[in-house]
Amino acid sequence: MNYLDVALEWHRHGFNVVPVKEDKRPAVASWKEWQVNGQTEEEVRSIFANDCHGIALVCGYNNVEVIDVDIKADP
Repeated sequence: MNYLDVALEWHRHGFNVVPVKEDKRPAVASWKEWQVNGQTEEEVRSIFANDCHGIALVCGYNNVEVIDVDIKADP
């Protein structure tokens, strides 16, 4: 399964998604609109047409919240 397939699956479940670069930053210039507006399948297909290194869920839309837990600051 490739990133586009996974992104489309998340999208079908009501999430907005964006591709990310190797450094985990968004690979699209404008994604903030998707914090309040839903994406179309065509938009998802378009933004995942280029190479990417992962998928990010857009928080805010549909009340999606994420807690990031890691120990890199306190091993």
